[in-house]
Amino acid sequence: MVDSYLAVAPEILMLALGLKQMFAFGFSYAAIPWIDADGWDGTFGAMAGISLGIMAFGLPLWYFGKKIRHASANWRVVSW
Repeated sequence: MVDSYLAVAPEILMLALGLKQMFAFGFSYAAIPWIDADGWDGTFGAMAGISLGIMAFGLPLWYFGKKIRHASANWRVVSW
């Protein structure tokens, strides 16, 4: 992201880091009550499924990333 959108690199970096930290905080905050309710196996399986589901959103970016970057290169918010 930083290489493709250099003009807004700091904002993109802060957005990516902030979202990652919110995701990690949510999992760690909910882990103990979740383990008490469902046990270790249920909690781990659900967290693994949620993580894989979120990572699956990256697959379209893998396949169509070049087209998306070319299409968004002239957007006003990206190229100020």
